[in-house]
Amino acid sequence: MLKHLVYRLKGWRTRLSNAVFGVLGVVALVDPQLWAGVVPVKYQGAALLLSALVNIALRQVTTTPPGRRAP
Repeated sequence: MLKHLVYRLKGWRTRLSNAVFGVLGVVALVDPQLWAGVVPVKYQGAALLLSALVNIALRQVTTTPPGRRAP
């Protein structure tokens, strides 16, 4: 089932991960206390590093243009 979901998301994974990280960034800007409740201050740097690493990894495995599925 997970393999099927990953296939259906092909062409969208990088965009979706960036959208999630973008929403989290907006939350951090609008309500820093809420963001601190989600990710404690001492782990916020690690969270940013993790988001960058996820995006780098997705770019390495992406073979399809955004929004398109492989044939």
